[in-house]
Amino acid sequence: MSSFRIDHFLNIFTILARFLSFSSFEMPRFLGDHTPQRIAFLLRAPWLLLPALFLLVVGWLQPLAQLVLWFKKKGHPQKDWKVIKTMTLGVVLLVWISFWFTFRGPDAHRFYSVFPFAMVYFLYCCGFMPQTPKWIMFTKIFMVTAIFFQVFFAIQNGVEGSSNYARDKDNIQKAIIAKDYSLLGQRRAYSLY
Repeated sequence: MSSFRIDHFLNIFTILARFLSFSSFEMPRFLGDHTPQRIAFLLRAPWLLLPALFLLVVGWLQPLAQLVLWFKKKGHPQKDWKVIKTMTLGVVLLVWISFWFTFRGPDAHRFYSVFPFAMVYFLYCCGFMPQTPKWIMFTKIFMVTAIFFQVFFAIQNGVEGSSNYARDKDNIQKAIIAKDYSLLGQRRAYSLY
């Protein structure tokens, strides 16, 4: 049973930040759960340090740029910019209101289904990018850096065997063979099977 949660009322800022981050290069999430783990990874793979720093800064600027561009009223090449802005606002408000009635916090995976709306909004924001040689070069550098980082991040994880599946491979195999999910973890007491 759900009831109104006043403490979730202030989550609008968290929801907005996570919504805008869906379409941004949120690089720290790739490296680890917390800062010491991320730093340790980069120390083990120093060739990824500069690309990671570049992508980190761009990843922080992307949601900020999207937020600022929402207030821009004129100058968009597409006629339906106002409609897209209204739709984006509606989706964020709908997600926010839905969390008023649940005990769960607004973790991004709980409303990832609105990712397409975040991506459409981001692509419309890209319409404001000037078509100058400098911006085009910046975009190319960003794309090449992101691909480089992702490829070598995957290789490094493969060498270290640090994926979630590799770390718990034996228990996963045992659970599959025994057909017993409880070997990996217990369901919550309130879960309905």
